[in-house]
Amino acid sequence: MNGTQRSLILSILLMLAAGTAQAHSSVFSHTHGFMDGIAHPLTGIDHMLAMIAVGIWACLGDSKRIWQGPLAFVCALIAGAAAGLAGIHFPFVESLIAASLIVCGIMLVVTARGTPSLGLALIALMGIVHGLAHGQETPPEASFALYALGFVACTVALHCSGILIGRKLRNYGHAGFRTAGATVGAAGIFFLAAPLLA
Repeated sequence: MNGTQRSLILSILLMLAAGTAQAHSSVFSHTHGFMDGIAHPLTGIDHMLAMIAVGIWACLGDSKRIWQGPLAFVCALIAGAAAGLAGIHFPFVESLIAASLIVCGIMLVVTARGTPSLGLALIALMGIVHGLAHGQETPPEASFALYALGFVACTVALHCSGILIGRKLRNYGHAGFRTAGATVGAAGIFFLAAPLLA
């Protein structure tokens, strides 16, 4: 295992140690609107890892994938948030968010074997699930437009972080992406199992 792979795994493990998989932390409960939107993805390690993983996946194929994956996720994220705000509730959203990490991990491990269209469809489904959590947890006194602008801006920043990591991983071929995928997938399994072990 080379230095970049060790650094990636260490970074992810440190993020895992920083908090739980719950996206509804009260750390930023005294702010509303735009800042709440920015904070929401950052208060859930599962949200962060999934969004970073989408950015890494975007580096697997040709130049189109660089924007297609993140765009699919963001559009679905907004649609899911609007649905959540409208009162549409889906059971086990937090578990589905953790499961999305496993899906992301598999997508990175299989690398070239997966078709881009299937990957984009899975990314859109993940975006809807993450969006539902955002919408359901919109602060009642916040402007949804500002809140959405905040979480979209944060999501795009996380995607960009993933793209930067993915570009570095290209130097190591499929092995680098598979290492990242195995790490992200393991995090998803951890988050799914954590409530059962508590």
